Amino acid sequence: MHQSIAGSVVLKCAKCRSFGARICVVAGIAVATSIASAAAWASSSQLQLTINGQLIVNETNNYPDGAAKALSRNLTTDSYRSTLETFVAPGYAGGTASLTTASTGEARVKATSNSDFRLKRPAGADVAGGRFVTYVRLDAEIIGNATIDLKAAVEVTTLETSPARGETSRSVADQPGGDTSEFAVTTVLPGNLPPAGLITARMTLELTGVATLGPGSSLQTAMADAREAKVVGFRVFNAAGTQVPGFTLSGGRAIPELALPPAGQAVAVEYYHAGFRHYFITTNATEIANLDSGVTPGWQRTQYQFNVHTAPGANLMPVCRFFSGTNFAPKSSHFYAPRGLGCEALLPSNPVWSYEDEVFFTALPDVDGGCPDGSVPVYRLFNNGQGGAPNHRFTTSQAVQADMLAAGYVAEGRGPGVGMCSPQ
Repeated sequence: MHQSIAGSVVLKCAKCRSFGARICVVAGIAVATSIASAAAWASSSQLQLTINGQLIVNETNNYPDGAAKALSRNLTTDSYRSTLETFVAPGYAGGTASLTTASTGEARVKATSNSDFRLKRPAGADVAGGRFVTYVRLDAEIIGNATIDLKAAVEVTTLETSPARGETSRSVADQPGGDTSEFAVTTVLPGNLPPAGLITARMTLELTGVATLGPGSSLQTAMADAREAKVVGFRVFNAAGTQVPGFTLSGGRAIPELALPPAGQAVAVEYYHAGFRHYFITTNATEIANLDSGVTPGWQRTQYQFNVHTAPGANLMPVCRFFSGTNFAPKSSHFYAPRGLGCEALLPSNPVWSYEDEVFFTALPDVDGGCPDGSVPVYRLFNNGQGGAPNHRFTTSQAVQADMLAAGYVAEGRGPGVGMCSPQ
């Protein structure tokens, strides 16, 4: 489904399958110093299928204009079945690679999109030497031996400054439930950025999905299916690291500016480590920056996060953070438990969990797992030692809780497994 806005094309990702595509990558990050009514755009699509070393499909299309394009091939023979699909539009790129065969084979799709968006600052905003951060989210499903790689780059320019570039790459890993990933692309703004005028940034998205099968005695299936990927928002920070609100970002569509948390609250951001198969949450700004940038390697955001209290208050309890250290090297894990619901049991010289600090505050659920008005349950799940190392996941999503229970995790806490409460 498409809508026309200011001469550009807007794609609603939920409708992408009507174009024969299964992934929508929304790349709404950029702005132009020119005041053109439509964003500059160029893209390409590639489909490849190889069976027993023979190249069956090899198609590449380049698109120099702003019209949405789809490319797909569905093939069925006595020895294999394959679906190859890509979709590209201004600010979007997507595709699905699936293969079912008892032969050796590989199905591959690649989609690339370059789009310009316009960033308009509020009057008097000084962000010279600051950061322009955009957040890309991919919702996918991986089956069998398949991979999905997504690279995003942002190049920021003005009429007065040289280009500044930020780039991030992620390989999406198979995990319980949907294979979700969210990551930040950070571009350092020029130190001589003028105090007024439009900023231009070009977003380049490159998406690759590969499904690979070796020979077998029966049919096997592999699929790399990115259901939806999109930029979910942006933030602009000044040189001191403080978010400066009031910016707008538009091009093929408007990208929302992510608001500051309410006073007295912070956001606990969730990450996943594919090698460890571990989850981790943190509210610490330095940890978040290091995880997002790869300084702390191996971790990538999931699409999930929840709010926490940052200061004590009526009926709020401090939440203790513990670390497993080198007890399960090379794996390690952090555990969070409120006082009154798990913290005290680990405090006295625990051989596995070392106490770090009280990191935020929470209301406690009642005996049935209910949370006070204005808050929602945070479900606590334990991996039951899978992979030889303990790990917990904390989520406000009942769907995620069901996925984790189906994957062998154990509910902990009160009632249906509520470990704390998140303010809304």
